[in-house]
Amino acid sequence: MAWKKGQSGNPGGRPKTSHEARLACQALNDETLSVLAELLTNADASIRFKAACRIRDEANGRPVQAIELQRKDELELTNKSEAELMAIVQGAVTEQASRKGGAD
Repeated sequence: MAWKKGQSGNPGGRPKTSHEARLACQALNDETLSVLAELLTNADASIRFKAACRIRDEANGRPVQAIELQRKDELELTNKSEAELMAIVQGAVTEQASRKGGAD
């Protein structure tokens, strides 16, 4: 299904959390930060490193990790007709369904 120009893929937006839940999480975040700060003085270097990384991620957000995906058959989709694209999608859906059915 194609989206109309200017149409949101998630018109309802993010789910709202209650004010009480948000306050409780903020209180836990403060406690978590205190624990992480304590771990920065741990004798084990790996624990200090993990604590420092976690504090950095909390302050700045986690670093973006690029993932490159390639299919074995190297499909060039820009030159395909709509019918060819639909056949590719249907094949992928069928393949996924057969994998799920075999996993049970």
